[in-house]
Amino acid sequence: MKNEINKKRRVCIFCGSKLPNQAKYKKFSLQLADILTSQSFDLVYGGAKVGLMGEIANSFLSLGAEVIGIIPEELKKMEVAHDHLTELHVVEGMHKRKELMYKMSDIFLVIPGGLGTMDEFFEILTWKQLGFHNKPILLFNFEGYYEHLKKFIERAHYEGFVSQEHMELIKVFNTFDDLRFMSI
Repeated sequence: MKNEINKKRRVCIFCGSKLPNQAKYKKFSLQLADILTSQSFDLVYGGAKVGLMGEIANSFLSLGAEVIGIIPEELKKMEVAHDHLTELHVVEGMHKRKELMYKMSDIFLVIPGGLGTMDEFFEILTWKQLGFHNKPILLFNFEGYYEHLKKFIERAHYEGFVSQEHMELIKVFNTFDDLRFMSI
């Protein structure tokens, strides 16, 4: 029987294609990759070599992990596809990208990003709400980045648009130590 503890899993990370504060986020990406690779995770992500996406991919690669990128054909040049990945899948459109990311991943992790990150987060969250999957969804509130989003979701719950059951579909954490000791 295989040792399940050492089984490789794939984390899909949703994050930004821009890098607003390079020094802080370079350190962030390496620390995040170190924790996740030590927990036997490989990476599935958006396939770019720029921005936080690129930093995350490079950090996982530097630690010997497999990195699978998925990028739509029309964004391949715009996002500057990473050409040194374990695998790069070029797909037709954003929906195919998200569908393949979903199929190839065991868990989803949302870290700082912009509108595309929010699109990916809310779509995978809605799929879970509707019962299309039961994979964990983690939201890393790094340095309070997602405080306003948390308040929005809490307000939607308070107003009756989001049930308590659906509030519990997301695991929110604030520090690397929280992630390190989280059961995922």
